Amino acid sequence: MIYPLYPSVERSNYIDFTLPIGYDPMVIIHKPLYNYWDSIRKYLLFTILPFLALILILGIIFGNLLFYFDKSRGHKRAVLTTIASFFGEAGFLSERWGPDSRTFKNLKFRGLPMILLLFVVTYFFGLGMQALTTAKAVQLFSNTHFDINNLYGKTFILPKGMPKSTKEALTSNGAKIIEADKNHNLKRMVEEVRKKKYDGMILGQQKANFYKVRKAKEMTDMEITTLSKLSLTGLSFGLRKNSHDNFYDDLNDVILNLQNSPKLMQLCKIYFEKGERFMCGI
Repeated sequence: MIYPLYPSVERSNYIDFTLPIGYDPMVIIHKPLYNYWDSIRKYLLFTILPFLALILILGIIFGNLLFYFDKSRGHKRAVLTTIASFFGEAGFLSERWGPDSRTFKNLKFRGLPMILLLFVVTYFFGLGMQALTTAKAVQLFSNTHFDINNLYGKTFILPKGMPKSTKEALTSNGAKIIEADKNHNLKRMVEEVRKKKYDGMILGQQKANFYKVRKAKEMTDMEITTLSKLSLTGLSFGLRKNSHDNFYDDLNDVILNLQNSPKLMQLCKIYFEKGERFMCGI
């Protein structure tokens, strides 16, 4: 077979593979990741609301502690002042405890340790809250493609015949891989991704590009993201097992000679685009 194949243990029972003749980066076929209104919804539900709930819970707990140490402040005032301090408004913590005066003339030191504790807790809580909410916003509103940093928790379907190394590379970065059976053709898998049964489908770049051109209507609302930094798989020619005499050795000699000669680069320039020539030969 002159069409390049992924070597695998299962296939090696029936086929002898030559030395690798090139690379094939793995790609993900998926729906567009960025949706403005969906990102806002997720930010509200999974970032802002949990933080608000946490602030209210902490404010009530520490507010009651503040009231316990300084009852002259009043219960409602103590709780609301503490909640405000978690939002960064900590000035009222340092005022005169009582409700009628803002001077320090009747200052009682019983609540001072609690005040100092709240200054520290609310300051670092505010720093952490800003950092986490900003990072989440950047993640939600800037991710338009999959990369090695956002595979965690996602589910991908892997067609039959794909190399085992691809599955291992993806799972090591937190992805969940579903291996397709022989009844899963590419059309069916693309449709399942479209219906959000999976976050995406894994495929070799050459086959994905070929499929995109030949099945343009099926791919109109789909995107292809290359994961070349994550997984580069060697491609080889396949020969019928134990029936090729010296042809196997001769073919490997040709591949080795090409790799060590300027002629390989000439062939790469003919058959590969400039940005893809790194895939030409190992």
